[in-house]
Amino acid sequence: MPKINVYLPDDLAEAVREAGVPVSAVCQRALEQAVRRVTAIRETAQTTSDIAE
Repeated sequence: MPKINVYLPDDLAEAVREAGVPVSAVCQRALEQAVRRVTAIRETAQTTSDIAE
């Protein structure tokens, strides 16, 4: 699995560590959701463009 760096402000990084938040799992879930949203938006835009033609 490839590695990707995520940079956080110092105060957020500290809070995440103190809270014991599983950074990798949270980032994976958030990125999966973001990709689904972007894909849906693009598909909607393409469908709308096709209908307008």
